[in-house]
Amino acid sequence: NGLPVGGLIRLNADASLDTSFMNDLLRSGAEPTSTLLLSDGKLLLAGSFTFNDGSVFTNKVIRLTASGELDPTFSYQAAGTIYDVSIDASGRIVMAGSLSYQDGGNTITRPFIRLNENGSVDLSLNAQPPTGADNVTSQGNKILYVIHETLPQQQFKMFRLNEDGSNDATFIPTPLDNIGVVDVQIQPDNKIVVLEDLKVIRLNANGGIDIPFQVQANYSAQARALYLHSDGKITVVHGNSSPNGARVIRMLGNGGMDLSFTP
Repeated sequence: NGLPVGGLIRLNADASLDTSFMNDLLRSGAEPTSTLLLSDGKLLLAGSFTFNDGSVFTNKVIRLTASGELDPTFSYQAAGTIYDVSIDASGRIVMAGSLSYQDGGNTITRPFIRLNENGSVDLSLNAQPPTGADNVTSQGNKILYVIHETLPQQQFKMFRLNEDGSNDATFIPTPLDNIGVVDVQIQPDNKIVVLEDLKVIRLNANGGIDIPFQVQANYSAQARALYLHSDGKITVVHGNSSPNGARVIRMLGNGGMDLSFTP
């Protein structure tokens, strides 16, 4: 329709441009580390951005209003490189990365930091696991994370922290495949769906492989996105050589292919 747009736009259900949204806030080419839609319609973006007015945000978390404007009530008060972001059941922002914040004039460095809803650092979280993580997912107010172990063998493994950041001894540390973890999401029953580079697996709520979940949908090219449906079905987008470099598949709640889905 000839309207100028930038690096973040919103579409209506029929795929037309939603003109009630500020579609030219960010310059084209913006690639946030994480983009999360909040329950009140606001958007949380993590990463580095350049606004169309020339303002630059580097390694920041910003919040946009439901209409796409910068939310002045949110003030990010941490620093460092952000790897992943999640929202817990209390609406707080959990971040994984090489992060730091100021406390009483001292610089505190942590692999995980939790922010209050206004962007201030939640000092009640004291998470100091032996190694950092690229992935973080909130399960209620607990924190799931995945690390890459090299000894005794190369593998990814999932752990869980309690709300205060201490290790959760009720969770079974679960080895995953050594092929990379793209995304982790939580089902309504608290089971954990893990999108790996080449397949999907599901863990029980307290860890350990969910054996009845038998995936029949391995794929030969890298996974890109995971979506959990309210009816238990699972949609995955993965790479494909043709026709457009991507393929969408949908699975049933037991891991079998949904043959009624023909994109």
